[in-house]
Amino acid sequence: MRGSPVCMLAFCALAMTTLGPRVAWCQDDTQSSTSTQDVELKAQGKAPVGGQPFPLSQSVKHECAPQPIRNYMCERLMSELAKFSAEPRDQAWAGRTEDGLRSSIERESPEVVVRALECRKSLCAIETVTPTFAEGYQGTNHALLARNGLIRVQDVPVGETDVNGVRVVVLAQVLLRRPGERAVRDR
Repeated sequence: MRGSPVCMLAFCALAMTTLGPRVAWCQDDTQSSTSTQDVELKAQGKAPVGGQPFPLSQSVKHECAPQPIRNYMCERLMSELAKFSAEPRDQAWAGRTEDGLRSSIERESPEVVVRALECRKSLCAIETVTPTFAEGYQGTNHALLARNGLIRVQDVPVGETDVNGVRVVVLAQVLLRRPGERAVRDR
């Protein structure tokens, strides 16, 4: 998670109290260190090897913040994102998969905007923005994901107001690399 250390500690303390050990990404947040390889990759404009969280939008963070009524979709998303954060990056597969998935979405679903996308070794995380709920799911439908060697593990749709005051749908998803599958460009 990003932000000031004091805010992160307060958020994690609340999350750990409410959700317990399922919020593993909070347990080591203050103890994480950036490796030399991560620094070099960031300098090259590439994603870090591992240990860094996926940059969720404020609307998804707000929706998935601990609440008195449990949100199982958010709990599962956060659990999967914790696994994602711990994974090292398979540079060859991740890069090809990111490029292939982004190209497929742009070609097949021009109404979908990819806000953030990152793959590691076996997991990818993606956040998209669309005008409607249905377009969000159509933009990353099962067939499109399968063609890119991926399976949807968990998703959370969230309403958000854009800078122009228009309501949009943000869809945060964790995707799993299909066993034995390669990226689109490898086929």
